[in-house]
Amino acid sequence: MFLCWCLSLVALIPLTTSTNPGVKVKLTAKGIEYGRQLAVASILQKLKTIKLDDMSGKVRVAIGKVKYSLTK
Repeated sequence: MFLCWCLSLVALIPLTTSTNPGVKVKLTAKGIEYGRQLAVASILQKLKTIKLDDMSGKVRVAIGKVKYSLTK
C-alpha cells in the first residue's frame, strides 16, 4: 500500500513543476500487481489481529424483522 502511494506521488510530481523531471517512472501492469500483492498481504496481517465480540439482536426492516447472530 505504501509502495503504491509512493509511486503515485512520484508520478504526480512532474505535473506540479514546470521543469524536466530528474526521474521518470513507468508503471507497468506487473508493477501494479506487485504493489497490490504487498497491500493485500499487509491488510490480511492487520485483519488477523482484530478481535470482535459476539453480537446478536433483532432489527426491523421494511419487509419485517431480521434476527442476526455473529459469533466466532
